[in-house]
Amino acid sequence: MSQTEDYGVDDKNEIVNAVRDSQVSNLFIEFLQQGGPKPHVVMRLKIKPVIAGGRPWEGCRLAMDLLGGYDGVFHITPLPYDNASFAAHAAFEFKLKVAWTVENLIATIREPDVNLLDFSFAGGFKQAGDRTEYTDGCRDFM
Repeated sequence: MSQTEDYGVDDKNEIVNAVRDSQVSNLFIEFLQQGGPKPHVVMRLKIKPVIAGGRPWEGCRLAMDLLGGYDGVFHITPLPYDNASFAAHAAFEFKLKVAWTVENLIATIREPDVNLLDFSFAGGFKQAGDRTEYTDGCRDFM
């Protein structure tokens, strides 16, 4: 399994900048099995490969992750592979027919009239007999 590093939506460094400027060919909606009752849903992008930080990058994951309480944080995770994530229980692939970069997709997500980053998770549900409290919301972000 490869190591990944998450970055905030506004982080800037050689790797994030290279990935954000790369053209997207395919978009995947992945349902990652995380051990809870419902999968974590993320967007994974297949990009034109770039070299940054001395490594090749062929994709990235865009996800709203739980920060603490019910607050969400938007992460971009550069990926050294372009195939399905090992943790993906299911994935749905869409081919982009426009020449968009990762940055174009992020800008659409941040569009003031839509702003999907103004977001918080809902929580408080438990499965019968389970002590763990689960949260909902990542699917709403997608």
